[in-house]
Amino acid sequence: MMLRNKDVFSPEEVEFAILEPDGQLSVLKKEELLPATKKDIKATVTTIHSIPTELIVDGKIVEKNK
Repeated sequence: MMLRNKDVFSPEEVEFAILEPDGQLSVLKKEELLPATKKDIKATVTTIHSIPTELIVDGKIVEKNK
């Protein structure tokens, strides 16, 4: 059950698993089963240079942030 909660459905997918002192399970899947990242596929990454601004709060438009 603890493996399934980590999206692991077969023990064969696991490189390491550690039962932590607090009872949680830490799992490292085998490298070939990990999802590819943008870095792995050498995709272009666009850096975000702005900070998000609240435009609607509690259902009301914040005029000063338009």
